[in-house]
Amino acid sequence: MTNTSNIFEAPNLFQVELTNYCNIDCTMCARSAGLKRPIGHMDLGLFKKIVDQSKQYQMPIHWLHHFGDTLIYPHLREALQYFKSNGYGPGNVSTNAILLNEEKIDILLEYGGNILCCIDTMDPVAYKKNKK
Repeated sequence: MTNTSNIFEAPNLFQVELTNYCNIDCTMCARSAGLKRPIGHMDLGLFKKIVDQSKQYQMPIHWLHHFGDTLIYPHLREALQYFKSNGYGPGNVSTNAILLNEEKIDILLEYGGNILCCIDTMDPVAYKKNKK
């Protein structure tokens, strides 16, 4: 007989996609392979509600990205401050680093989380080929 005792356990972590916008169009990304859902930014109020509810149910959030570049999110500072002020962190954000500037670096340093830099190749020819 199959053990089904933990089929209905709650998730042990959440992944919250602040935005699925990206400033590049990589051939290997699911966004380029026919992502059917609308492209957009998560409402900051909805993000706060998710943080509040996940805290209430003791389910940590570890990722603040999925198919988008986190640095594009227009409420990044506010979202990361709320995330951190609720006892979360370090979480992960993801970027291709093209939009890194002093302001974004300051936001990320304030936050103190993990930054995943997506670099698909070190070869300049292949890099151009991978972008549409």
